[in-house]
This record gives sequence, structure tokens and C-alpha cells, in this order.
Amino acid sequence: MKRLFTILLLVFSVTSMMAGNNLLSLDSIIAGAYKPEKLPDFCPMQDPSLYSSLDETGTKLNSYVYQTGKLKETMLDLTKARGSKLKKIAGYSFNGQETKILIWEEERPIYRHSFLTEYYVYDRKRNLIEPLSEKGNQRDAKFSPDGRSIAFVRDNNLFIKRLDFGSELTVTTDGAMNRIINGAADWMYEEEAVMTAAYAWSPDSECLAYLKFNERSVPEYTFTLYGNDRMGGEAPVYYPGFRTYRYASAGDTISTVTVHVYQLKIRSSRKLSVPVDADGYIPRIRFTRSNNQLAVMTLNRNQNEFKLFFVNPKSG
Repeated sequence: MKRLFTILLLVFSVTSMMAGNNLLSLDSIIAGAYKPEKLPDFCPMQDPSLYSSLDETGTKLNSYVYQTGKLKETMLDLTKARGSKLKKIAGYSFNGQETKILIWEEERPIYRHSFLTEYYVYDRKRNLIEPLSEKGNQRDAKFSPDGRSIAFVRDNNLFIKRLDFGSELTVTTDGAMNRIINGAADWMYEEEAVMTAAYAWSPDSECLAYLKFNERSVPEYTFTLYGNDRMGGEAPVYYPGFRTYRYASAGDTISTVTVHVYQLKIRSSRKLSVPVDADGYIPRIRFTRSNNQLAVMTLNRNQNEFKLFFVNPKSG
């Protein structure tokens, strides 16, 4: 009865619309006449009365007052910033102190949620924009809690940029396409666990815990790339290309995942002991408020048994 009422209400609404001045048609639907309005993306700020948002042009990052919606401050203007080569900001994130801003101009999709880009760091005090790294595209960049470092993934390896010194630390070196992934999720984790970055900073910014995905035994799947997708948007391209990645169908072998931690002071990594099944999942790792306590969450293959472990990152 409820379903019948819903159908009748829908028919009545459509009939009423067609009878009025706004004639319902395929062209009007495609043109977006009935598309709902969207709020612009915004990010809360440390001051609970303020939020940040990009302007319509994508060239300015402003702060606004929640209560009135009025402009408080323009925190970044690409047309006035020193060292700026960007034409538009696609996304941004603050460090905890809101003195620096991580920005990027374009997103080249990897899978549904993940993307490659070239990150830039904006120093608000110096009004200066500098590239995060000039050694290749990056993904999943995040500030450390103290705001003095940024971790990111490049070519399946994990790196740390020390902003005070301008130096780049290499956390892992064994990353390889369709073999080993450090600090970023494989395709299955991105789809099922809805995660892309697979690492976590300690509260004191001295340790970086990360997941290592060994996907050598996962079956491969190859699909065809046509047109501009063949070369990542470069045109014209008249011949198809191919992309092969590790894809586990139901019941197939999945990646073996292990937990590791990198200590910045001694610049070395160690594997942590976590009792997870060979075909189990580690969908999340998070530091607690203690620097010596890493929370590791696990699931069995059927995803009906959840366990939470606390591991000391220094002792293992």
C-alpha cells in the first residue's frame, strides 16, 4: 500500500509539472533544470567560528564567519603569492597550526578515490608557494601533527619532506608496480575499506606507521584504454593502450598486508608483530594519544570478526 501511494504521488507530481509552465522534457532534464543546488566545499578551521572555502574561480582561499557567512580573510591569492605557477586550486589542507597549506591544481585519477598530482606548500607568513617535491608525481600527502613534515607516496614508496630543512627522507625503497605498495592502499582496500592513504603519524611526529601490501600473488586483470585515456589526457591518440593491475575476484588470493613503523630520529623501519590471518584485512591503523600505542584494526576474510590490537611501535 505504501509503495502504491508513492507511485501515485510521483505520477501526480509529474502530471502537475507537465500541466504547468515548466514542461518536463528529456532536454530539460539533461540540461540540469531539476538538478539540486550544491553547497560549496568547505573546511572547518581551528577557530570554531570560522570555516574555509575556495572562491568560484579557484584562485583564492578564504575564511568565512559561520554565523553570518561573511568574508573574514583571504588566506591565499594565487595572483599575489610569490613563486606561484598554479592557475587554479583543486584542493587543499592545512597543517595543525594553519601556518602552512598543502595545495594542488589537478587530480589524475588512479582508481575511484585515489589520484596523482603535484603538491605545493604555501607558507602564509612568507606568502610563498613551493613544490612539495620535484622528483615525480605524488599522492596521499599529509602534514605531521607538528606541521613541520609532510608524508607522501611516490611510485609505491613512502617519503617524508622535512619543511624546516627542505630535505626529503626515503622511508621505503622496495615499492614496485603490481608487486609492493608502501603507505597507500591497493585497489581492493580502496574499494572495500574506502581508504587511500595507508599510514599514520604519531602525536609527537617522530614515528610514521604504515601498511605494506605484497600483491605479487594477486591475479592480474588487463583492460583497454581508448582515446585520450591512453596517454592520461594527451591528444590526439588514435591507438588503444592497455592497463594491467592486480584484481582479486571473490575467493581469489588477496594482498598480504603487514604493519611497519619508521622512526625519524634513527631513520629506520621495523616490522610490527600483529596476529592477522594470512588472508585477513588491516583496514585501519591509528595512533592513540600515546606515542607508544598504535591501534591496529583487523578483519577476517569473511569480514564478520573484528579485532583491535594495541602495539608499541618502538618495541614492536
